Amino acid sequence: MSTYRRCLEFFARVAEILPDGPAQTLYVGDHRDNDVVAAKAAGFKTALIKCGPWGYLWADDPLVRRDEDWVIDSWLDLPDLLRPQPDAARRRFPPAGEV
Repeated sequence: MSTYRRCLEFFARVAEILPDGPAQTLYVGDHRDNDVVAAKAAGFKTALIKCGPWGYLWADDPLVRRDEDWVIDSWLDLPDLLRPQPDAARRRFPPAGEV
């Protein structure tokens, strides 16, 4: 069984037990296939973090750019992403490029 296939099964199982579902959950990882692509396929919001060699390697990859909601430079970027917006009409997660 491929690593990608195992990741898809993992994310599908996690999605089943989340109270708010995967669409309201942000998954942060540094690998294209194991993190960003697999999490997006299961319906999660995704952020690629540029930490360690994988994060920098994959940051500009076309599949990552297709599936990521954000690319972040540090774990310290997360509070701003997750902070509730004052305007209730705004999306909970801003589109890529707004952060």
